[in-house]
Amino acid sequence: MQRATLEEKGIPIEEHMQLNDTYYKLKDHLEQIVKENNLPPPANRIRRPPMHVNSGNGFIFISQTGQVRPCGYLPLPVGNVRETSLVNIYRDNPTLQSLRDRSALKGRCGECEFYSLCSGSRSRAYALTGDPLEEEEYCIYHPGTFPFTDEAFALSGIEA
Repeated sequence: MQRATLEEKGIPIEEHMQLNDTYYKLKDHLEQIVKENNLPPPANRIRRPPMHVNSGNGFIFISQTGQVRPCGYLPLPVGNVRETSLVNIYRDNPTLQSLRDRSALKGRCGECEFYSLCSGSRSRAYALTGDPLEEEEYCIYHPGTFPFTDEAFALSGIEA
């Protein structure tokens, strides 16, 4: 949403976002694919899912054995649908409750004004620290530094 806001304002994204070589390589490759296949430019693409979903927050993973986890990438068992109803697991499991509680997030993720658009990767936080509530270490954003927060939320259709 930050990039879309900057594009809409005609501001080069580099002025407000720290981008690395990977971003430019992927962007160039996408432009090459679009050109080679005579595809229309992605000007009217959907820039994000229509609602916020993340590990244990509007999304849940159930294995073929009935084991429930917050998502397929977060290996924290929170119950089994063969033993407990999914509704009860989703509503009552302390791990799932904490994943939906913004005040439980730590570090920059807990401070970030874009929580309702992102909330970081709980799976990556868990893989790197052993705690799914820790900050998303690979996020380049520092809370409070984007000057067009209201405009980004207006584009998203989600309330801040």
